[in-house]
Amino acid sequence: MSAYSPLSTATQSSRGSPWGMSSLNLLSPLSGVLSPLSPKLSPSKAYTSLAEPLIDLGRGVFWHCSAEVSADGRLQPSELQVLAGQVARFSEKHAYLEASKGQVAEVLQGSSPSGAVRVLFPEAMAELDNCIWDGDGHFDMTTYLSGPPTLGQIVSFLHMVDSSAEQARVTLHLSSGGRRNTGAVLAGAVLVLARGKSAEAAWAQIVCGGQPPSADPKTAWDRFPRPFVKEGVDTTASSLTVLDCLSGLEAARNLNWMADYKTFDVDSWRLLRQKFDATWIIPNEILAMGHPWTTAQNPRFPGLLDCCEPSQKPSGRPVLMRANLDSATEIGNSLDSPSGSSPSMPRSRAPSGASLNSMDNDLIDLPDVENPEFELVGLESDKQRALPLPALFERYVSESEVANRPAYLAPEAVETEILEAGDVDVPDSSNYVEYLHRKDVGTVMRLNHTFECPEECESTAKFREFGLTYEEFPFNDGDVPSKQLARNFVTTCRKAVQESGKGVAVHCMAGLGRTGVMVGTYAVTRYSINGKAFHGWCRLCRPGSVQTGRQEVFLRHLKPPSNLIHKVLSAGQMAMRKVSSMGSVVSASSSCTVSL
Repeated sequence: MSAYSPLSTATQSSRGSPWGMSSLNLLSPLSGVLSPLSPKLSPSKAYTSLAEPLIDLGRGVFWHCSAEVSADGRLQPSELQVLAGQVARFSEKHAYLEASKGQVAEVLQGSSPSGAVRVLFPEAMAELDNCIWDGDGHFDMTTYLSGPPTLGQIVSFLHMVDSSAEQARVTLHLSSGGRRNTGAVLAGAVLVLARGKSAEAAWAQIVCGGQPPSADPKTAWDRFPRPFVKEGVDTTASSLTVLDCLSGLEAARNLNWMADYKTFDVDSWRLLRQKFDATWIIPNEILAMGHPWTTAQNPRFPGLLDCCEPSQKPSGRPVLMRANLDSATEIGNSLDSPSGSSPSMPRSRAPSGASLNSMDNDLIDLPDVENPEFELVGLESDKQRALPLPALFERYVSESEVANRPAYLAPEAVETEILEAGDVDVPDSSNYVEYLHRKDVGTVMRLNHTFECPEECESTAKFREFGLTYEEFPFNDGDVPSKQLARNFVTTCRKAVQESGKGVAVHCMAGLGRTGVMVGTYAVTRYSINGKAFHGWCRLCRPGSVQTGRQEVFLRHLKPPSNLIHKVLSAGQMAMRKVSSMGSVVSASSSCTVSL
């Protein structure tokens, strides 16, 4: 990828303050218009049915998606009256809602705000950046198809829903037909994170309330294109789906990666991405990041690779039990707390009987990338057959694909309102080494080849100088790891996390493709998360992750060891420990001399 180039001030100003909550106007979002950063949408994916039923999200919150919703959130008169009537009928069944058809119609027309009804149209709200990933100042996303909403946008939307529910009897979440998949993720997030439902139950409710997606993956509305693709590229059977996103959120909730969205600090999550191009995929365990040397070229945050003298080596925070902090603390409350330590939070939950001690990394069901059938095998739960990958996958990403990738960007205008928001405490002198030490990261794993970054030795030397272990597991850009490389990576992660009690930072060049795939192999092994669910979590938590079709297929085929295998392995290890213990006793007794 190319060096940083400035992003125009005009483009920056068009975004407004995407994360500032002070400008939120729940009463009249329909007056907003989409910014120039609007995503390019495939006409074939637009939903064309009229008068689609309301989907009840609970506690007076409803979702409605229709082709009749314009880009600025306005409805055609006929659709408006039908929708107003549906809301009124719900109100009749539930007396506490108390919203008349006339009140709803006035609000939808934008003519008369009502305290009884609030409308949210996320895709036209600057507070949510129109539900489009803006590249976090590292990438120019203006010419690429939009993906799912980011984790920060989802959490911000949930806060809006909660705030609206406290002030109004009815909250109506609107989505246009062209962005139905985005609206479905947001609606599903309400059901999964705010209502405690499973991903499957949430998805069933969404589909039952509207039109099921097409069986053709090219036109199915529930799929998202790969990151950094332009108009004309079809989705496939390996593309990310709405259900994958909801499954990822459910797994994050159950594993304490994000146990409570109400305590998740979006500003800190975003600042970590803006400054270090980094994201805690697994809190306190795995930090995914872009190449440190490339990220350090961003003039907005100078001195990221500047380090103090070895004699002044940062002492780090007090060593706590590994995985003892919730993501709301690690990702959210601050990049670094003023005291240098973090409050205790519930630890991440590994599946019962599946601790690192009892899991052999050979048991993970890795796709056989050398087998020609790998390219044609159907996905685990997809009814339709996966589209074949190119017969001869290029070992290196083609020049045309590289040329079409977004250039790194560094905004000339610093968004000071973001840097000053919330309780974020990032000292001006904070650099990579200081941050990694404070967060108790002991190992850095590099996945790119040295020839991809001639300045590789500079960042590597600085990390090693200050006591960070540097491991290398290189493979080609856009490709997937061999089975042996993946197993070695998982083994090294396991030792770093369990034996040293420290976290692991992983990077390739952008920290998106190869990094997402390799972190996925560890997550599936460590937490028994389904590969598709991790695909969803990774795309939400670190937008842009998993970049090629081959990487998608590999990640989605990852299957955790079965409970039966875990039980057999645990029993076998227990027997081995007993045999070993007996051997030591026998050996000791045989060396004793008994006096008669």
